[in-house]
Amino acid sequence: MDNTMCRRFDTLRNYFPDDLSTPKNNGINHLGNIKNYCSNGESGEKECKTDLDKINGGCLWLFDQLFVKNQKSDINIAEYIIMWLSYMLNLKKESEITKLNDFYSNYIENNTHYINCNNDGEDPSKSLKGITGYNNYKEIIDTKKELFNINS
Repeated sequence: MDNTMCRRFDTLRNYFPDDLSTPKNNGINHLGNIKNYCSNGESGEKECKTDLDKINGGCLWLFDQLFVKNQKSDINIAEYIIMWLSYMLNLKKESEITKLNDFYSNYIENNTHYINCNNDGEDPSKSLKGITGYNNYKEIIDTKKELFNINS
């Protein structure tokens, strides 16, 4: 894992700690544009309220930071994001979604942020295609779907 990737995960952890029951003074809603990721693009809500909203927002923020903002072309970065996602879902066993496949079905498969990479009117998909060769984050995730069976 390179330095940039480590810093992004560390930044996210500062705003959204591994111990989900311990709120931080600078909660996840204060992390850059992460609030833009908390809805599915249809509800218009722009605040991460539930733990699953926060996990989803964090996942999208990592994709945006690592692939588009830092122009990383190595799609294996998605494996680190998926491992983080699995870890965070396992922290919330009382939640209705604790498995990666369930999260994929409910939060990724039809989510406009993963499909269109639309962040508050900005469309990074053109630069994503040039950087990775993929049109959107869902296409990148789909190349790593075998990892979704790690906690089945």
